[in-house]
This record gives sequence, structure tokens and C-alpha cells, in this order.
Amino acid sequence: MEENKLCKCPKIGVITPMYNNADTILTAIKSVQNQEAFTKNEPYGITHYIYDDFSTDNSVGVVVDFIIKNNISNIKIFPNQENKGQSNARNVLIKKALYQGCGIIAFLDADDSWHSNHLKLNIGKKQFDNCFHYSQPECFQNNQQVWPMNIPIPKTFDGEQFKYNNFIWISSVIVDAKLLIGEEFDSSLDSVEDWDFWWRLYLKSSKMPINFIDNGTTTVRYNVNPNGQAGKSDKARKLLVERYGFKL
Repeated sequence: MEENKLCKCPKIGVITPMYNNADTILTAIKSVQNQEAFTKNEPYGITHYIYDDFSTDNSVGVVVDFIIKNNISNIKIFPNQENKGQSNARNVLIKKALYQGCGIIAFLDADDSWHSNHLKLNIGKKQFDNCFHYSQPECFQNNQQVWPMNIPIPKTFDGEQFKYNNFIWISSVIVDAKLLIGEEFDSSLDSVEDWDFWWRLYLKSSKMPINFIDNGTTTVRYNVNPNGQAGKSDKARKLLVERYGFKL
């Protein structure tokens, strides 16, 4: 695990899949760039990895223009020449972050954003070895705050309750990178791929120590897309019943 020379924490790789997000990607990017420092004079060593999944809008142009105009060196964008889905995008970026020595992986979808204290509160001086941090987001639809799907988040991680509801929102997840080695999101799922991935990590915790930690503080803004993938595919959800005995 490579340590950031500016502060006593590992390098952080931020993972963002992008597809036709020209209207929202800059909000996501700026929320990463504006993260508060570990201490007053010790910024995090962050690399923001963005994978464009063959967007048909100007998403790539928006990102490249922002990088050039602001002379930013810690954003890495990878355009793809065909659309393969967000699971494939995340898998590609995780491998790149691991290869480049990131010791912590943080997920951020291209239509979500972080509060400026997201990394500071969720990492800070906390012990991060074998840890999987998540928290409840604030949810918005058309700039109106909502609470979609009425999903309760238990105070402590409960594997049995996790069979009923995916209470881990992906843009809130910050995880010890070594826990992701050899793991991939299932590209065959058109939705609930994050639920499937978190569950496999939970099953892995029976063989190695993995601490699932709800930080109890809202530091993520999640934008609810009524036409998005969350909860869209009954077929994918039923597959989790078959695989793991989920009770949907």
C-alpha cells in the first residue's frame, strides 16, 4: 500500500463511470477537487479515474475542457470505443487504481457528488486497514429532496437485513483497496450489480477480516434518476434470490 508523501494515509483512487453525463459530471469532479485537507496543511493524494462508456453527448469534451482550463493533473479520463456498461467501467478503473498504487478506493457516480468533508470525516485519522466505510446519502430528484424506496439503514451492518434491502449507496463507499483485489462487478447484471458486489465482499469476510462501518454522517448527495438503473430490473433482482437466497 503506497503512502501519500503529504499525509500519513494511502493514495486515494476515486472511481467514476460516465455515460452521457455532460450535465452533471462537473459537479461530481468539483466535489472531489474541493475536498477538505486531512489537516490544514496536509491534502490527500487523490487521483480521480473517469471511464467514459462511449457517451453520445459531450461528456468527454466537458471533462477535457475542465482539465485543460484548470491545469489539473490528478484527473485521468479513459474513453471507450463501445458501450459495455457501468460494471465493466468500474472494473477497468479499479484495476488501474490498484496498479498505480492506490491504497483506498472511493466510488462516486457521475451524477452524484460529495460534501467537502466527505473524505475528511470518513477517513481522517481513522484506522482503515480491512475497512469498508459507507453512509446514508441525502437524495434529490429534480432538486427536491426525497427518500427513494424507503430503505432503512441499520446502525450496525446486518447481513440478514442486507438480504432484504441494499442499504449501501455506492457513492458513499470508501474501501481498503486490497479488499477489492480479485473481485469484479458482474457485467451480466443490468442493475443491482453493486448489491451483488457488496454481498460477495460480505461473504468474503467469513474468510478474512472485513469491517463494515456506517459512519453515521451524511456526506453524499445522491441524484435519483426515475429512469435510471436502481431497482429497474426484476430479472436481475430475482437472480440474487437464486444466487444467495435474498428475500426480495
